[in-house]
Amino acid sequence: MTLPQYIKHPTLIGRLVIYLLLLTTSIGIAQDKKPPAAVNYYTAENILKFADYLYDNGDCRRAAGEYRRYLFLAPETPRSDSIYYRLAAAFFCGQDYDRCLQILDTFPLLYPSSSISPNIPLYKAIVLFHTGKYSESLKLARQYGVDDKARQSEIIALDYLYRRDYENAQKAACSTDTENFPADLCRKLHRADSLKFKSRTLAGGLSAIIPGLGKMYCNRFGDGVYSLLITGLLTWQAYDGFEEDGSSSTRGWIFAAVGGAFYLGNIYGAAVAAGMYNCRLHNEFVKGLKIEITLP
Repeated sequence: MTLPQYIKHPTLIGRLVIYLLLLTTSIGIAQDKKPPAAVNYYTAENILKFADYLYDNGDCRRAAGEYRRYLFLAPETPRSDSIYYRLAAAFFCGQDYDRCLQILDTFPLLYPSSSISPNIPLYKAIVLFHTGKYSESLKLARQYGVDDKARQSEIIALDYLYRRDYENAQKAACSTDTENFPADLCRKLHRADSLKFKSRTLAGGLSAIIPGLGKMYCNRFGDGVYSLLITGLLTWQAYDGFEEDGSSSTRGWIFAAVGGAFYLGNIYGAAVAAGMYNCRLHNEFVKGLKIEITLP
């Protein structure tokens, strides 16, 4: 009986032969397989890879913690200055601006010869801009010696813009031909020429002439009508009191005092309404520009 016949119609001996062959093959395969080498996830190199992974995926706060661990384990690596700056960028990305500024403040002290150090004032200006300190940001951004001229011109223009100094914002954005500068920023800022702001002085003056008129000028018609009616009602009550009882009328003097206070408040309120109108118009304008600036 041939081997194929043994397989098809195995006898006891044939079955033993087949089992031995299968067992030998299984043992050989098992010997060839080696267990994978254990990965040490706590080495400095793997911690850095994990930190970069977290940062690239937007998990900035956890990335900052991993960058700190890496710098603690490997403080003297050739790339330590760039990793230390990446730590600041991670805090910035996580909107922890105070810690970001702390890192940037100490950077020139730790790495005075780093190529990043000359741009630290500019990067601090960007962080201060995001905290709303536009005057301090502008002061830092205008320092000379930075390498990133495009980003410097951009942050200067934005600082002026958020201070509502549209003329200087346009000058900063339109007078530069720096490479990588946002080409449409000048065009966007020129839209401010079409904004129609309200005059505080005019609003107050209109309300002094006719109570409530200044608020109507600021598109607050309901408040304007309310001010007109209340001031008129108080004035009428004061007049009626003096008409009945003369200059010694208690009711006349009470309503005159209340009406006078309300009249003055109406003038002040009109000026405030103009300021609020201008603030809302400015915020809507800035929001419509969709301009963002971040750390590189």
